[in-house]
Parts: sequence; structure tokens; C-alpha cells
Amino acid sequence: MPPTSRNAPPPLIAAGFTGINAAVVSLDKEVPDAAGFARAATYGNLLSDQIRTRGGVEPELIVGALAREYRREFGADPGRMPLQAIVFSEKKDRDGAQALRTAGGHRVRLDA
Repeated sequence: MPPTSRNAPPPLIAAGFTGINAAVVSLDKEVPDAAGFARAATYGNLLSDQIRTRGGVEPELIVGALAREYRREFGADPGRMPLQAIVFSEKKDRDGAQALRTAGGHRVRLDA
């Protein structure tokens, strides 16, 4: 069920939140260098270690494949990558604190 101000996610209501609103925030982000983005995606986390552990392919081959796919999806350098987040705002009855909640569940107080 899509979250809206009239059809709020039940867990928030059950937790005592009122004045619940949801907004979809979109951003079109520039990717200046697909190869650099692919390299960061491969070497910037445990992926390269997992590739080496499994064997059969070098991480640089993954970088090349990712760069090609990024250019296909986002366009030639500089590409454009669409990003989107669902942001919830709500009020908690006990202290009336205004807050934003990301789709990942992180609560950010607006009055702090």
C-alpha cells in the first residue's frame, strides 16, 4: 500500500505518531566519470575481496563491465543518475516533536 497522508503506514500509527505525511524526493545526480564510479563500487567495499575469493575473474574486469553498464543506463560521461527517497514526517504525541523519517527508518528531529 503506498504511503500518503490519508493512508499512513500502520506501524507509525501504532507507535503513537500523528500528522504523518510522506513525500517522494527525487534528484537527478551527475556521474562525471562512469569508470571512477565503477571502480569505487568495486573497490570501495568488500566486493573486490569476494571476487578474489571466488576466483575466476579479476576485479578490474568487473570495473569495466560496470562502467559499460553505467554508461548504458546513465549516458556517456558525464551521465545522469536518477535518485529517489521516500521521506516521512510525523509528530509524536508525547512531546510534540516534529521529525522526518527516511524510508530506511532513520528519524531526524526538526526541533533539535
